[in-house]
Amino acid sequence: MIDEKTLQVVGRPWLTAILDRNSRCVVGFSISFAPPSWAAVMDALRVAVMPKDWVFEGFKRLGNGQSGIHNSWDCFGKPDRLIMDHGRDFKSLSMDETLTALQIDSDYTKPKKPWLKGKIERWLRTLEEQIIHTIPGAVMSSVEKRKFYKSEKFAILTIYELNWIVAKWVIDIYHQDVHSKIGRSPAQAWREGLREITPHREIPKDLLVPLTGLILPRSLREGGIRYKGLRWDSNEFSRARAFLPDSANVQVRIDPLDISVCYVYDEKRAEWVEGELVEPVEARGLTLKQWLTISQLRKRKMREQKLSREEALAQSYQEIGQYVQERVNERRKGMAPQRFAAFASSGSAWAKMHDERFDESHNPPGGHPLEFDDEDERGRPKHGPCKEPRRRTMRSDEEQRTPEDYARDEEIAREAADQAAEDVVVSPATPERRRPRKPRTRSSTQPPSEDVVPPLAAEDPTDSGETRSPKKRLPDSDDEDDDDDDVTPLGYGRD
Repeated sequence: MIDEKTLQVVGRPWLTAILDRNSRCVVGFSISFAPPSWAAVMDALRVAVMPKDWVFEGFKRLGNGQSGIHNSWDCFGKPDRLIMDHGRDFKSLSMDETLTALQIDSDYTKPKKPWLKGKIERWLRTLEEQIIHTIPGAVMSSVEKRKFYKSEKFAILTIYELNWIVAKWVIDIYHQDVHSKIGRSPAQAWREGLREITPHREIPKDLLVPLTGLILPRSLREGGIRYKGLRWDSNEFSRARAFLPDSANVQVRIDPLDISVCYVYDEKRAEWVEGELVEPVEARGLTLKQWLTISQLRKRKMREQKLSREEALAQSYQEIGQYVQERVNERRKGMAPQRFAAFASSGSAWAKMHDERFDESHNPPGGHPLEFDDEDERGRPKHGPCKEPRRRTMRSDEEQRTPEDYARDEEIAREAADQAAEDVVVSPATPERRRPRKPRTRSSTQPPSEDVVPPLAAEDPTDSGETRSPKKRLPDSDDEDDDDDDVTPLGYGRD
């Protein structure tokens, strides 16, 4: 694959596909440079569950009014059971909560037994034989062929162009061709199957997106939701916070493929409310992995060069841009490192198909007083915890702090620190010792044992001021042997 802007070879993407075992229809797939994980599964699951009207609208928008696809993609709906590859990347609390909320049973195939996932493996091989290996720049499956064919020299497609090719092949060719095992086309088998079952009710898109996001153990405080140097806030957040006690934990989810929006479940109204990313605004549209990379670089700059947070963040963005340009200048004929491809293009290929998710005019985070419809004569909420609502106007974009404000605050803090240092005499640090505890005995007159050694007081290295959830230990799955023809897992392949 090549980068859309620089036209540089950036690596090989991953394909995640969901196959219906009865009709052999492809109900959803996802292409990205991110390695297989639960986030890729959730991206493919969103495509599978939702109707595909947005797919054709997106292709028309990118194709100057023409989608280039002649048949319909009628496959959508919530599956009863989802079978996935056996791996720790597909086992997480976020995935478990998502499948539970959508009422989807999950199962995993046994490791190192590809014959238990015959349907999806056969589909991947058909895709490679008919399409992938015919595209210039494809990586050959045979080691001998790779010696005489340098894929990076002939790469011509971007990840979005490959996404269209796979979608057209699935809709116009694979779904319309007669399948040798079922004796009819997958599209016909899907239509016939709908007459025999009652399809599930369609899941609204505004509910599906937060349900398939990453769970964050956070509390809704004044200023919104904070996580890893990011802050989301909106008037909806302030409204929901008025009915909550201080430091109350709430259900929070973000899309790891686009951190522009954060979702909080409002228990009083029984719905998910959105908050836009207000700090830093430069991170809008980034994936969570991209932001964590930038944040790590920023912290290192602050530690080494003693820069302020804003200066280190701006320098990190600049260095990443310079790194990309250097790779373009130095290796135009070569292939960029895989870590660069994973960082620069770790979002889904479907990202361009959706409308712009962040809109400045939609639900602005400030500019007018907060109002509550359900209040008593004293202005307090009638229901929920008795808490005075915060009737204040949040800052609008024009009232945001300037770099001069930050510089002035830093100068004041520096002068205060210098003044405090003059008044304090620093002595060599000695470990503080706790008083020895008396051993618990039945007799209160028994003296303490001489062998009792007072322990040293040690700081908790994990106490960083952040709310952290303990890692969930996942039990080993004991899958039962399934028949080759009865198991269709979630498949992964590389093109």
